[in-house]
Amino acid sequence: MTTLNKPTGVKGEVRKLPKVNSPLWTDQWSVVGSAKEPYIVSRKNTGVGYANGSTTSDGWACACMAFTRNTPREDCKHILKVKLHEGIGLVAKQVPAGHAKEYAEFLKMKAKQDRAKVVDDPNAVKMVGDATGRKFR
Repeated sequence: MTTLNKPTGVKGEVRKLPKVNSPLWTDQWSVVGSAKEPYIVSRKNTGVGYANGSTTSDGWACACMAFTRNTPREDCKHILKVKLHEGIGLVAKQVPAGHAKEYAEFLKMKAKQDRAKVVDDPNAVKMVGDATGRKFR
């Protein structure tokens, strides 16, 4: 007995596809996710600053809904998975010389802001309106 909705391959698997599959794209990968069929991630050899609306600014595209239904085009998790798998476009953050102290202060400030976003007060979740939380019309 076979299941039709079972994805082909192991979830998270990244496979490079032969270049013969599409002459329009320079490189293509198959990324197995939770969908029935694997997603196709493609990269054009476009150079820096290329954007026509169908790809990211550096020429990446994916067949998933997160990529195809949102603009401006940004790297989806499948594109990031391929980049990590292939070691493409990974740049280590480096603090410019002489700015280590300012950068450390910035990181502390960001951590403090992130902690401040957590609301423990149950009264803070009330709707806009009067003191009982009722909404005005």
